[in-house]
Formats: sequence, structure tokens, C-alpha cells
Amino acid sequence: MANKIGTAKLLRKQDTPSEQIVWETIRNRKLLGLKFRRQHAINDFVVDFYCPDLKLALEIDGKIHENQREYDALRQKIIESESVEFLRVNSDVVENSIVMISNWVENHKNLWPEKRLRPSPLHSFKNGEGLGVRALLVFLLSYSFSHACFPLARLKYGGGGDWYAGPTMLPNLAKRLRADLGIDVCPGERTVEPWAGNLYETPVLFMTGHGNFAFTEEERPVIREFLRRGGLLFADDNYGLAESFRAEMKILFPQRPLRPLPAARSIFHSHFNFPRGLPKIHQHDGKPATAYGIEIDGRIAVLFTYECDLGNGWEDHEVYNDPIASHEQALRMGVNIFAWFLEGARAK
Repeated sequence: MANKIGTAKLLRKQDTPSEQIVWETIRNRKLLGLKFRRQHAINDFVVDFYCPDLKLALEIDGKIHENQREYDALRQKIIESESVEFLRVNSDVVENSIVMISNWVENHKNLWPEKRLRPSPLHSFKNGEGLGVRALLVFLLSYSFSHACFPLARLKYGGGGDWYAGPTMLPNLAKRLRADLGIDVCPGERTVEPWAGNLYETPVLFMTGHGNFAFTEEERPVIREFLRRGGLLFADDNYGLAESFRAEMKILFPQRPLRPLPAARSIFHSHFNFPRGLPKIHQHDGKPATAYGIEIDGRIAVLFTYECDLGNGWEDHEVYNDPIASHEQALRMGVNIFAWFLEGARAK
């Protein structure tokens, strides 16, 4: 133990420029109020940074790691056997993004403005209350080192449905998220696919459309892992998507059914108050607007809004000429969904 402590002390004096940048980013509880340690010993190894509350190790990989991949993989496997989450960030990404990282650190507190969003689950790790928060932080750290703004992403899916429906949906929602929550949201939308290498660019995948939807056998484990690690799949039925979506969720999570979310759930009160639950934007078949969720480890990993059509309510007003009140309700509910997700997407 004494040898490991000595090694850790020596490494603190020899940290690389990229490690210095990261340390300035997360030290003194700058990141969501969480404590990080620098050059922390775990078993027979020393990791660059460690968050004890979340059991999260953060490693900055420089060029030296290109020649020791087998050793790094074995080392990571041993550390992960201690229930430690492992996040690797390439040093080139860090060093080429100094200004962006500094801006993100300065602005991250806007994710939870006082009297708006409060990161209560981030400070309650006892008795399982913080389940899912570690995975959320992995996402926050990941995009903080690769994006200058919070990206809204649309999932491109197969099966024949029009995944691209409603081009003004997400840009309009982005404006409201910036205005209402103070989040630096990217103005446009990103298109992501399970196998395109960009799935982890955002923690929330939005999908909508009409008609058939299906994942392939190869895509399903990728999506499951994304959701297990803290992501959210948010599907809004644009009319005609429900049948195939329910069928795909039964394949994806055979032991985890879609369950209705009662009006008392925090998703309906996270920022604006919806005492009756999900608002009804378009009539469709005249059924009540209902939100459904699939729970993983105490949080909602899949959100399905049915007989509501939030997405169409987000579109430019002249597209459907909905009453202004309906347009506003749709946008407010969209704000609630992101506020709720950033608070931990708690199932109860």
C-alpha cells in the first residue's frame, strides 16, 4: 500500500497537460458538486481520477497507451471487477478543446439553476437512491469533452417508418430548453444510428414517425447497452407507430413491460406542473394521452408518449395551426421531460 501511495504522489507531480486540464475541470467539486481524487490507488493500480461517491474512474489516454492496449484492457477489467465504472477520454480530444471545456465547466451549473432543477439524486447515494446517476455522469463527462453544447438527437431507425418526420420539432424544443432551463442546447438536431459510431453523442435519443419500426438483431444489444449505461430512449407516437414500437420493446426487454406513468410522477412536475399528466395535443383515435415507461435500476430508460403527439406540437405553429395553448403545452411538457431526465429520470 505504501508503494502505491508513493507512486500516486509521484504521478501527481508528473501529470500531463491534458490531465492538468481535466483536473482544473473537476477539482474542488466543480463538476455537479462531486468529489474527485487525482491519481487514486485501486487494488494494484493507480487511476488518473476517481469519484468515490459514484465509484467512477476517469482515465486520460495519451499516445503511450497505443502501445499497451492489452495491458490497459486487462487493468480495466480488474478494476471494473470492483464495481467501478471506467471512462476513457483521449488526450487529443481534451487538449484540443481547452476553451470548450472551460466554458462547459462555467456553464454546467446552469443545468440545475437554483429553484429550478436541483441535483438531489446526485447527493443521495445511500439505500440505492442514486441508482442510474453514475451512468448519467458518464454521459455528462463524455460529451463535456467532445461538445460545446448539449446536442438533441433524432434516432434513425429501420422498418419503413418515417423517422425523419417533423424537421422543426427539435430545433424549436432546443430554443425552449435554453430559455426555460438555462441549458446550452445546440440549435440544430443530430441524426444518430446504432451502428454509425455516434450513438453516445447525447444521453437522450428521440424518435418519432408513422408506420413500422424495428431494430435489427445486431442493433438490439447496442441499444440495450446504451440504455443500461444511463441513456434514455424517448419515443413520441406521431400516429401509427405504437403497434410496432410495443412489439420491438417486448423483444428488447421481454421481462420489463411498458407501464403507464401516473400523473403524480415527477416527470409531470419537474419544471411545469401537469396535474392531469400528459397533455393531449392531437386527437388521433380520441384515446387519453398516456406516458409509458420501462424501468431499469430505479430509473426510466424508455419513455413512450402515446395518443398525445408532443412532437407535432413542437413544430412551427403554421404547420398544423394548433391553438397557441396546445403548442405551449407541448413545449412545456418537452421541457419537463429533459428536466426530469437531468434530475435522474427516477421511476418513483
